[in-house]
Amino acid sequence: MKIGTKAELILHGGECFSGVSFGYEESVAGEVVFTTGMVGYPESLTDPSYHGQILVLTAPMVGNYGIPPLETDPFGVTKYFESMNGEIRVSALVVCECCEEPSHWQMYETLGAWLKRNKVPGIMMVDTRSVVLRLREMGTALGKVVINGADVPFVDPNTRNLVEEVSTIAPQSYGHGTLRILVIDMGVKLNSLRCLLRYDVTLTVVPHDWDITKETYDGLFISNGPGNPQLCTKTIENVRWALTQEKPIFGVCMGNHMLALAAGGTTYKMKFGHRGQNQPSTSNQDGRVVITTQNHGFAVDFKSLPQGDWEEYFFNPNDQCNEGLRHRTKPFSSVQFHPEGCCGPQDTEYLFGEFIDQVKRSKTKLAAQFKPRKVLVLGAGGIVIAQAGEFDYSGSQCLKALREEGVKSILVNPNIATVQTDDEMADQVYFVPVTPEAVERVIEKERPDGIMLGWGGQTALNCGLQLDKLGVLKKYNVQVLGTAISTITVTEDRELFRNALLQINEPVAKSVAVTSVAEALKAAADIGFPMMVRAAFCLGGQGSGIVNSEEELSNKVEVALTVAPQVLLEESVAGWKEIEYEIVRDIHDNCITVCNMENFDPMGVHTGESIVVAPSQTLTNEEYHMLRTAAIKIIRHLGVVGECNIQYGLEPHSRRYVVIEVNARLSRSSALASKATGYPLAHVATKIALGKGLFEIKNGVTKTTMACFEPSLDYVTVKAPRWDVAKFNMVSQEIGSMMKSVGEVMAIGRTFEEAVQKALRMVDPSNNGFDTPKRLAEMGDKWDYMRALRVPTPDRIFAICRALKEGITVDEIHRLTRIDKFFLNKLQLLIEMQRELTTLYRGKLDTITYDHLLAMKAHGFSDVQIAEYLQCTTDDVRKRRYKLNITPKVKQIDTVAGEYPAAQCCYLYTTYNAQHDDVEFNDRMYAVLGCGVYRIGSSVEFDYGGVLVARELRRLGNKVILINYNPETVSTDYDECDRLYFEEVSEETVLDILLKEKISGVIISLGGQIVQNMALRLKEHGLPILGTDPVNVDKAEDRNKFSKMCDQLGVPQPEWILSTSVQDVHAFCQRVGFPTLVRPSYVLSGSAMAVISSPEDIDRYLTKASLVSGTHPVVVSKYYEGAMEYDVDIVAHHGRVLCYAICEHLENAGVHSGDATMFLPPQHTKKEVMKRIYEAATQIAGELDVVGPMNVQFLLTKDEQLRVIEANIRSSRSVPFVSKTLGISFPAVMVSALLSRPDSELVPIRRAKMTHIGCKAPMFSFNRLAGADPILGVEMASTGEIGVFGCDKREVFRKAMLCQNFRYPTKGVFISSDVDAVTEELLPHLEKISKTLPLFASTHTGAVLTKHGIPHTVLTQRHEDGDNPTYEVELAARRFDLVIQLRNKRKDFILRSCTRENAPPDYWVRRLAVDYNVALLTEPNVVKMFCETLDIIGDIEIEPFRYYVPRVYHKIESNNCTMLRHHKVGLCINPTMDSKVLAIRMREEKIDLTCFHASLGGSVTSSEAFAEEFRSLKVPVEVVDLRNEMAELAFDMVMALIAEEDNRWHLPALAEHVIGVHLLTAMQERGVTVVAQCSSQGRKGMNFERYARMLQPKMGVYSPWRDQRMLSDFPTEAEKINFLEKHEVKVQSAAMETHSSICGITCGLGGEVATPTPRMVLPVSKCPATPEFCSIAFRAARCVRINDVDVTPVQALQLANEIAGRNGVGLEHTQNNEMCEAPGMTLLSKALHFIYDVCFDRGNTDAFRMYSRHVSSMLSSRGFVERQTLSSLEAIRHLTADVDGVVDVEVNRGEVIFLKVSHVSRPVKLRLTKIMTDEELEEVFQPGDGTFGDVQW
Repeated sequence: MKIGTKAELILHGGECFSGVSFGYEESVAGEVVFTTGMVGYPESLTDPSYHGQILVLTAPMVGNYGIPPLETDPFGVTKYFESMNGEIRVSALVVCECCEEPSHWQMYETLGAWLKRNKVPGIMMVDTRSVVLRLREMGTALGKVVINGADVPFVDPNTRNLVEEVSTIAPQSYGHGTLRILVIDMGVKLNSLRCLLRYDVTLTVVPHDWDITKETYDGLFISNGPGNPQLCTKTIENVRWALTQEKPIFGVCMGNHMLALAAGGTTYKMKFGHRGQNQPSTSNQDGRVVITTQNHGFAVDFKSLPQGDWEEYFFNPNDQCNEGLRHRTKPFSSVQFHPEGCCGPQDTEYLFGEFIDQVKRSKTKLAAQFKPRKVLVLGAGGIVIAQAGEFDYSGSQCLKALREEGVKSILVNPNIATVQTDDEMADQVYFVPVTPEAVERVIEKERPDGIMLGWGGQTALNCGLQLDKLGVLKKYNVQVLGTAISTITVTEDRELFRNALLQINEPVAKSVAVTSVAEALKAAADIGFPMMVRAAFCLGGQGSGIVNSEEELSNKVEVALTVAPQVLLEESVAGWKEIEYEIVRDIHDNCITVCNMENFDPMGVHTGESIVVAPSQTLTNEEYHMLRTAAIKIIRHLGVVGECNIQYGLEPHSRRYVVIEVNARLSRSSALASKATGYPLAHVATKIALGKGLFEIKNGVTKTTMACFEPSLDYVTVKAPRWDVAKFNMVSQEIGSMMKSVGEVMAIGRTFEEAVQKALRMVDPSNNGFDTPKRLAEMGDKWDYMRALRVPTPDRIFAICRALKEGITVDEIHRLTRIDKFFLNKLQLLIEMQRELTTLYRGKLDTITYDHLLAMKAHGFSDVQIAEYLQCTTDDVRKRRYKLNITPKVKQIDTVAGEYPAAQCCYLYTTYNAQHDDVEFNDRMYAVLGCGVYRIGSSVEFDYGGVLVARELRRLGNKVILINYNPETVSTDYDECDRLYFEEVSEETVLDILLKEKISGVIISLGGQIVQNMALRLKEHGLPILGTDPVNVDKAEDRNKFSKMCDQLGVPQPEWILSTSVQDVHAFCQRVGFPTLVRPSYVLSGSAMAVISSPEDIDRYLTKASLVSGTHPVVVSKYYEGAMEYDVDIVAHHGRVLCYAICEHLENAGVHSGDATMFLPPQHTKKEVMKRIYEAATQIAGELDVVGPMNVQFLLTKDEQLRVIEANIRSSRSVPFVSKTLGISFPAVMVSALLSRPDSELVPIRRAKMTHIGCKAPMFSFNRLAGADPILGVEMASTGEIGVFGCDKREVFRKAMLCQNFRYPTKGVFISSDVDAVTEELLPHLEKISKTLPLFASTHTGAVLTKHGIPHTVLTQRHEDGDNPTYEVELAARRFDLVIQLRNKRKDFILRSCTRENAPPDYWVRRLAVDYNVALLTEPNVVKMFCETLDIIGDIEIEPFRYYVPRVYHKIESNNCTMLRHHKVGLCINPTMDSKVLAIRMREEKIDLTCFHASLGGSVTSSEAFAEEFRSLKVPVEVVDLRNEMAELAFDMVMALIAEEDNRWHLPALAEHVIGVHLLTAMQERGVTVVAQCSSQGRKGMNFERYARMLQPKMGVYSPWRDQRMLSDFPTEAEKINFLEKHEVKVQSAAMETHSSICGITCGLGGEVATPTPRMVLPVSKCPATPEFCSIAFRAARCVRINDVDVTPVQALQLANEIAGRNGVGLEHTQNNEMCEAPGMTLLSKALHFIYDVCFDRGNTDAFRMYSRHVSSMLSSRGFVERQTLSSLEAIRHLTADVDGVVDVEVNRGEVIFLKVSHVSRPVKLRLTKIMTDEELEEVFQPGDGTFGDVQW
């Protein structure tokens, strides 16, 4: 045995204990303590509580199991030790014996080696029992360990603040749970963190002296620590503040001391202290004794604490000292011992659970109590692939729910086409980018209480995360409603998500998160191929895919890192079943699964690309509930509040599963689940986010049950995606883990077969069902359907059909596709039924039996399919079906499978698997046909029109049926109509439904091109089609007929020819010259159109075009290069235009209108051209007898020749944009046109002169379509659009680009172009770029730039040789961040036939820019506008929609008297001729009219007499008594204007305010929907309209001076007089304008008319000579007593009027040539002035005078309703709250003489700083003229 160096333990009393050194050989001093534990030496040595102490271990042998390795747990907390990184905290270690050769599987090194490595002395071979006995005698003792005689002095560590030495120096965060626990680190043991992290918490560990008042937390934990607690003064101060917050507090050891000291108690130094792992503590609650670990030398004096508030939690049964505290009423507690039990017993770890339970209860209580008044909702922005219309649905539901709960909503969403951005949805809408910068400014302006992130897709979520990261939400005290940011972060960060699931033992695929290609290659060696690559924080699987080699991995990760900061590599589970659950959880931890769904395609195909079936069809009960239980467990652990989606991969041949991801937001799947179940997830999630429990929310479908239930489905739904990849050349047809689909459908049936056939037809009308489409059948053997089975494509389902028909077995198809045999067998049955039907009945329809035909229909076969199999017509099948009485039955979706009554349920579908209808068909209804599946060219903008028309129909009292099948839309929301049929919009289904219902009319003009194509057939079947005659629709749609019509009208158009042969086309092109445009008839979004530039192009194109055009001929027209294009939207009534909008395209003609950037009003167009456009459009509308909407497109050639391109007699995609920009609801006007009789005289709406500019810009998804050429042409490519507003064209364009996710360059710009594409007019713009940013150029472009002296750097391209750097290398190196690529568009036809292998170089310039996520511009005019915006300095303008389009524009269609018949109208009347004229006119129009008159207490005319006069006209009149309101306002004015030296009472303005506020309220209470007022155009009338706009925005305003019929019928006063005399109404001669109220009288002084005699004030000459004495008492500056008589405001004015009037007080002649009599107000004002002089000091008077001056100026300008004025008035009330007193005055001959003041309150102190900030003061005094200067009619 080797003997070590001599060492000694020397105590302060002189005792010496000898031993030998086994640690670091250096002498140290400190406080000597001991612990009696027999295990746990690594934990004890690293315990911060032992800092500065020499630790004596009593166990006879130490080090038996060595020291474990340094590792961290999933939270990042060091394992096995009690300090981070295993730092030893003791000064030295004293033991009896140290094991030199320990043995344990976990050992990393020996105890001695560990001590030496960390430079900590160790001494063994010491009689440790003797040391402990001596310490028991001495108490706590100082000591030192002396090595080899190297003495050191004694040191008392308790004189230092030891906490400061062991506490963390910066905040650290652990875990990602929903409960935010703030840990004050006094020297925290890591096991305390581990105990807390077992729960759903996020720990934030802060330094001991951290200012916690600025932190947001749910619970406070105060840790253990070393030393004297009284030295921690900053911590005590912080805890004292925390005691005022009533949030749970739990302290341990030192935390017990901190709580006691903060509560007012004291601590004392213990003689011995408590050491060891076996200390008993007794609970005062139940007497239970627990064994605890302790190490403390100080204790709490419990008797020093305030009596009554605190109770002793635990005490030590040995010495009776305090071991814990607990507040009697609040959630504050602490213990002196260590409940974390490491090292030591775990008896008291339950205390952590109790603390967490307290935090949960507290947080739930606070959440339930928090009632936001204003909430910011982030939208999803423009529609792109993977983020489509589902967020219009969820956002609209959110806004509805907020309104129901009385919460003001602020929406940020630039998507102009959506229903949710309609002005009626949110209280304020901001059409600005959904970016942190823009949203922060909205928050600064609006100051919301809360923000909702989960209703706007990934865009909103990412923006919210950034706002939180930047500290914006904390800065403005905005609370995230619903799921917490911490939870969102975990679900979005792949590594955090993986760790979170491992913490609760939920399986995830083996994975690694990486941030570089190098890391990915290193991780691949462990995971192995194939593997899945997933990008974090992205939607729709962007950046994801399965890779099979290192080369594929490198390429995929490099691209993924351009769109995401992190990439997850995980083992592939391709081929497993994919299962989804939709989960809802509330703040009370109630959790339900609303829907589970099963993907038809296995893992490896993105769920958005797969057919999805709900409910799942192939899960057993055990599997279903296994996944359901796991889902609830996971969601509870993550702490989701609201709705979320969880996706699993389930191994098909076992019960093994992995969790793929959780979307902690509303998603595409949640929209589908909502529609599949009828459970309004977004609506419920919103109410949960507001603090409601599931048990408090009603089921909106049944109206009787609550939302706390799981829906039952007695049907099957099938979702199928829609792709448009065929529109893009060079795009791979393969589908996988990244979304490419642009829309989806949902079909409902009683069986899978019925639903899946419906779904396939819904996706594309050319699909007959589960059958090979014609386009594929005609390919014959050229179609490799077997490859389509192995490699998924959009046609995979049809490849299965073909394979089954070819005899391929289900087993073989399953082997190739991994699709479950259940589904394949169902599809096999359909093929067998086809064969059987064909065999038995081909050519013999009349012999088909009832049972056989019903079986076919019950399995989803359409009449078209059956007709094709039997070689007959569809009409024949229909007739046979009806003869056999085989019709579909209507079934309800009631969420409860019929268990509870659902009489009000309007959510319906049809099926042949039923015997009875669930509903009756008694009511007459209007039917609106929806737009169907979203596709390129038909998206959410068509749903906008359908929804608004349905709403307008219902607002007018009609019942509405909606037929649609798109689960993403608002139109398929259950509460948007009276009956929603979730069904095919096909001829067969529409007829089956509408022939059951009682239909008043069918509206087809809102469903896009597909519905429009059915117009003639529906009319032939006898349906009452509303709108333009289908014959005329066909006339406009058929290019040949339309062109001939234009020739007859003389409307210019491009030269054209009807091509019947190739020879004709060649001859035409030779005559007019190239280029020309080929246009098939009946196409949507430019499908199959092409510009042809040579004779060769003609031959290549015509064959393909003929396939698209079918039986309709192809029109070839002249194509004008460089022409400007215009869109004209019109609503007409039998050819007469009611409203219109002309939009100017930024891009030249040749770019599809759906891809063009539009301005409204036009910015570069002469008035003369605008007039020609309007006249041409009206000619076309008249010739086609248009009823409802029409869109016409024009182009203006370079020589300013106008040409019409086409006309579409339906609602266009620009209708939402023009409606919102103009403030005129085009859909509402459509309803007026559609419902009015042909002979009705509808008056056109006169549009307001605009002072703002609207800009609509497209959204593209080229980054999701690998290989697609990102160019704009005649075929539409955009997937969505955004719209913005502003007052400057450049500003608006810049805002639009930012909303398009365009990033302005900061590094450099690369430009590439054809030789002739860089024009002279473009060169100055490029030079401008070169002066601000480095310019790079291709070789050809560089030559042009060099010629004109523009500095640049040439980059070569992949096909070029040379020494210059290459474009691709510099692009990857991020040397530039904008690419401009300009081309000669005559080559576009060639691009269509290119492949990636033979694509030209400019294609690679464009494509690589997209692949590397670099901004790209390809249109010259867009480049010019971009360059113009480079001069703009500063941020974009951030203003709400109503700032640009005031609500005065809204519902302007009601400014037509004939259009008021469907409204309840309230007419504000006064004693004028106009009132009588208007009342009689409205009576004649049979309008539901009530006249309202305000009684203000005036003396000129009796209100009742006046009312009777109107009742004699046979119109109802209501007199509203507003005398009290007038008197109250008069008191406000007396109080407010007293400081003004020369005040004016402005009595008419006061009356206007009272009438505007209170008469409108009375009208609203009586159900008035349109308010009419009779004043002539002028200030008074406009002020009344302002009140209506601001206070009752939902009311329409009818103004006679805007009604053209009124203006034409009554142009002069004489016509009005004649009209009244004709109706035997007495007409009085016009007198001077007089205003009279309880406040006084104002009358005008005419030029030649004699000055009127005063009526209330005696002239001074007639006043009594004897003075009258008056005593007036004021309380809070308001008169409460006159001459010892208590008075109300009305009585005070009446009495003051009498006293002052008879003594000549209160008469004045104003500068406005008016005479004003206000005796009472004058008397009260003068009396109050005397009290002000006593009460106010100079500062008060000056402040008061500022407010007074503002109120006075606003009164004179009729701006009293403005917020700033009302704010000033409120400030005055605040200043005068203490102004009390009694004034005695003498009144005599026009004078008010002061006598005395008594009972005056003490002088009022200046309150200005408590009223408002400096910014608000500045806002108060902003000038206003009170007029609508921006509205000119």
